[in-house]
Amino acid sequence: MLSLHRMSRLIESDDTGRLWAELAGHGVNWPLPLRVRLEDTPVAAWALALRRLCELTHGPTPLARQLTHRLLGTQQPHGAWTLHDRDDALTTALAAAALHRRLREPGADRRDDHARLRLAHEAALAALDTLQHPADGLFGGPEDQPAEYRLTQSVFILFLLAEDHGAAGHLKLLPLRDTLDRHADRFDPAVREVYDMANLLLDHAPAPTPLAA
Repeated sequence: MLSLHRMSRLIESDDTGRLWAELAGHGVNWPLPLRVRLEDTPVAAWALALRRLCELTHGPTPLARQLTHRLLGTQQPHGAWTLHDRDDALTTALAAAALHRRLREPGADRRDDHARLRLAHEAALAALDTLQHPADGLFGGPEDQPAEYRLTQSVFILFLLAEDHGAAGHLKLLPLRDTLDRHADRFDPAVREVYDMANLLLDHAPAPTPLAA
C-alpha cells in the first residue's frame, strides 16, 4: 500500500501520472481500460489520493486541504468533472467519493469549508444523475468504448458511492443494481469481486444520517 510519505512526495512534485499508477495498483484491482483512460486526468489521482489520505490520517491535514482545493477548482459549474472536455461519470464519482470522505472526518461540520464541501458534493451527485441512463441505470461512457466499458464503469461507480447515503437520493440505484445483476456472469473475477463488495456495503449500510448544515 502506498505510504503517506510516498504519496506526499508525488503530490508535491505534481507527478499525477505516477500517483495514479501507484494508487490504482494497490487495494481495489482497477481493470486496465479504466486505469488507462483515467491516466488522462489529474482529477482521478487527486481524488484517490484524498480518499487514501483520509483513511490514513482520520482528520484534516494541509495536504488534504490542498487536494480538496484542486478538486473544487476543477469542478464544473453544473457539478461534474470532465475528461477530454466532456462530463465524465467515473471521474465525477471519484471526486464525489473523495469529498464524501472529507465530510465524514471528525469535526467536519465545524470547519469553515464544510458548507462549500457539502454543496460541491451534492452538485456532483446531481451531475451523476444526469449521466445515468433512465431505463437501465448504467452510466454513460465514451463513444469509442464498447458496451462492456459501461458495465465495468458502472460497477466501480456503485462501489465508490456505496457508503454515501446521499447517493440514494440522487441516483437510480435500483435499476442500476438490477442491470448489473443480470450481467454479473459476464464480469471477470476482479470486477465481480468489486461488485460483490459494493453489494455488501449497500446491503449492510446503517440508516442514513443527515449531514449537518
